[in-house]
Amino acid sequence: MEKKIFTLLMLFFTCIFIWLISPFYSAILWAVAIAIIFYPVKIYLENYFSRKKTLATVITLVLCCIIVIIPMTMIVTLTVNEAQILVEKVKSDEINADKYIEQMESAAPVINNSLEKIGLNIDKLKEEAHSSLKTLGTFLSKSSFSFGKSTIEFFLNVGVMLYLAFFFLRDGKKISNIIFNALPLGDARERRLFDEFKEVTRATVKGNIVVASLQGFVGGLAFWCLDIPGAALWMFVMAVASMIPAIGAAIVWVPVMCYFFLVGEYMDAIILLVIGCFVISLLDNLLRPILVGRDTKMPDYIIFISTIGGIALFGINGFIIGPIIAAMFFVSWSIFIKEVKRGDDLYKGTDVL
Repeated sequence: MEKKIFTLLMLFFTCIFIWLISPFYSAILWAVAIAIIFYPVKIYLENYFSRKKTLATVITLVLCCIIVIIPMTMIVTLTVNEAQILVEKVKSDEINADKYIEQMESAAPVINNSLEKIGLNIDKLKEEAHSSLKTLGTFLSKSSFSFGKSTIEFFLNVGVMLYLAFFFLRDGKKISNIIFNALPLGDARERRLFDEFKEVTRATVKGNIVVASLQGFVGGLAFWCLDIPGAALWMFVMAVASMIPAIGAAIVWVPVMCYFFLVGEYMDAIILLVIGCFVISLLDNLLRPILVGRDTKMPDYIIFISTIGGIALFGINGFIIGPIIAAMFFVSWSIFIKEVKRGDDLYKGTDVL
């Protein structure tokens, strides 16, 4: 009876504690990700500075800020400013959907006939496009205002993240040992799950951020060179879209390329097509399997569906959480199959992944 009551009490306080720290789950998630990614750097510096653990951790965090946090903050700030400029242009009708549709209609009259055949009226399409553009402007305006209001919250989360990352980096081995001792899963299973968690987190964050940053930069640079309004904003949108496997940045640059073809700006369309197919898509096809697929040991379709599902459920953090959940699912079933088969030769040395 005492043991049962104590177990219930322990579970109660565990749930309360999770609820207590839930407002900072993003900061905790990214602190863990930073600790996992930069832990080899910290170990190298620790050996270099004669086992001075705290000094090595501080230098590692400084490098993290220089390489990741400061550039990301600058990009987000630039994107918000670009969004505000775009909103003003939409409000002043400097950017007008009717103008773009009329350009396509005059350049390719067959479009009007094709739309009428499928039951679409060009005037109604203009109204819908104009309404959608106004809605987008309102959304960008509210998003920019919300970002401005949440600036203090943003920096608070960054501070919490760096503070936790310091301890996760410095005492990572000690913390993991405490977790292994507390979990009633068996040391071998716990090590296997934790190793997979590290690999998937490292591969997902490292791979997605590198691929997304490169694709967003190349796409934004192409938009800027082609004098497309809001190039910095589209750079950010393409970087975020690049985190979705298979679809990626094409969801942004392909419609723009089609517009250029329809209005007769063939040189701009060809330039964007070449950059999109042979640079942006090539970066995704070459780097993502190397940085993500190889380390996660999961099929591309599993990475795709788990990333999409993670983003749908958890927002931008889902591109980490989704693949981690998928990896834990496969590893746990792999362990179960091996143990049920009791080392059968058919399963010995094999893996569900």
